[in-house]
Amino acid sequence: MSFWRKAVFLLLARASGIPTILHIHAGHFPEFYEKRCNRAERAIVRYLLDKVQHVVVVSNTLNAWVRSISTQRSVLTIFNPAVIEEKENSPLRDQATLLFLGHLGKAKGTYDLLHAMPKVISAFPDVRLVLCGDGDTAGAQKSIELLGLAEHVQVAGWIDTQSRARWLSKATVLVLPSYAEGLPMSVLEAMAARLPVIATRVGGIPEAINSGSEGLLVEPGDVRALANGIVHLLGNPDQRRMFADSARSKVEHEFSVDKTISSLERLYDQIRRSQARAQARPALGRAPGHRQPDTDRQF
Repeated sequence: MSFWRKAVFLLLARASGIPTILHIHAGHFPEFYEKRCNRAERAIVRYLLDKVQHVVVVSNTLNAWVRSISTQRSVLTIFNPAVIEEKENSPLRDQATLLFLGHLGKAKGTYDLLHAMPKVISAFPDVRLVLCGDGDTAGAQKSIELLGLAEHVQVAGWIDTQSRARWLSKATVLVLPSYAEGLPMSVLEAMAARLPVIATRVGGIPEAINSGSEGLLVEPGDVRALANGIVHLLGNPDQRRMFADSARSKVEHEFSVDKTISSLERLYDQIRRSQARAQARPALGRAPGHRQPDTDRQF
């Protein structure tokens, strides 16, 4: 429903001659378009993508997809930003704590992660997994009981900002085995916090993480590869430190708040200048019997 609610405002703005920007964050937007919209609804989606002044997306993958279904020429990739603390706290991280941050459910790979846990537990008997987020908490709890993971998995549910920061500072590895993403904030926040990441090769995640450089990437749904990656990283503290340092550096250079804000400011300033030129044209209009000078064509 998020898109349809916004569609009302986009159509009203267009009818009123107000410039519009459509900013797409959701990695599931292509699935929404392809699987959840009928032919008429897809035509409306394409119409709005075509007619707004600019479309902003959070990954080059989404950029290419929008261009594949739309005639829109101004599709801009502006990455999500991560807040980078100026003063880093470096508490002693847990030896084997896996952290999941996101909406619990199949789409985020929660159940794949739970099914990977028996192999991880056999290699690291003291490991624990903390599931943080809303969503299908009841289903996750049921799977934990069926798999006999109650001693190793905690369903923390929705957590506040302070708790989130605390887990990012003490966990050993962030694991996000999603099936679709835009550019997940949890991955960027973990990178900024020097927390090694294991994620899936979907959406904009490969644009943030080169597998083997800033973290590890596996294919979505590959439970065996996911378990092997977790076991490997838990057993290699030197590689975890290397990933953490490389990830932090990449966030500082490519995903900082300042860089994102600067990109958005340039976009809105471009629209402001275009509006100013458009408003200036009538003022340069012809007086009766006066021919408009050719120099006006520069506008």
